[in-house]
Amino acid sequence: MERSEVRYGNTTIDYRIVRSARRATVAIAIEPGEGVLVTAPGPTSIARLDTIVHAKASWIVRRLRRQAERVATTGREFVSGETFHYLGRQHRLRVETGAPRPLRLQA
Repeated sequence: MERSEVRYGNTTIDYRIVRSARRATVAIAIEPGEGVLVTAPGPTSIARLDTIVHAKASWIVRRLRRQAERVATTGREFVSGETFHYLGRQHRLRVETGAPRPLRLQA
């Protein structure tokens, strides 16, 4: 698998390159746990991909930071009173013991 990296200020953006004959444009994705993935048409040069990644570096760095924050907050205990974010709202968890019942959201 091809790889490259781009410097953006003090940050180095390391990314993987996947070539696809079916792609007409370059796509940049942030893969959880894997980092930046660039999917490109087969003949696109690495220098051109570096230029594209550098142009989108601000967006990439923001997404990588947001992903790192999410990973840092996943240490959940799932106990009554714990809050979690779901569908744009903060919810408080209530754990009930006994016979298993389906999970449901009560407003």
